[in-house]
Amino acid sequence: MTDGTKKMIKIFSGLGALFLTLVIALSFKIYYALKTDQPVLRKDYYETGRLYDKYQREHADTANRKLQSAIFDEKTALQTGANTIEVLYTTDKGQAVANARVLLKLGRRATNNHDFKKGCITNTVGRCSLSFQLPFDGYWEGTLQAQDDNGRATLRGYVRL
Repeated sequence: MTDGTKKMIKIFSGLGALFLTLVIALSFKIYYALKTDQPVLRKDYYETGRLYDKYQREHADTANRKLQSAIFDEKTALQTGANTIEVLYTTDKGQAVANARVLLKLGRRATNNHDFKKGCITNTVGRCSLSFQLPFDGYWEGTLQAQDDNGRATLRGYVRL
């Protein structure tokens, strides 16, 4: 055998080994695909959609409630460290809503390590006071939500210290 023939045998042997590896890999892939359940729509997708719509209706703000606070206003004097905000929860006609649950959630986009929740209950004139600590300056996103037996109101915004 000449050197050219030996080189050709090596090249074809290498190509044969590569082809055999590809055939084995493709066979395994086909086997795995046939044995694995394919993700499909849920069989009860219509009912799931109806339940989601019901959830959205239950958690939507009601038109007859108003929530007022200066927490997300530019002029708010929030600072790093201790802060206190006042919240007013009324009906759309200005009547105070007593014994409503108020919840403040503040957090940072970059991390959830400093997220916190703080709550209070409104008094007879629809007011409550929330005291909390902001450990760092920067961008804080938040949600202020008040809820009673007959309604709900939400304020969303951000604070930049």
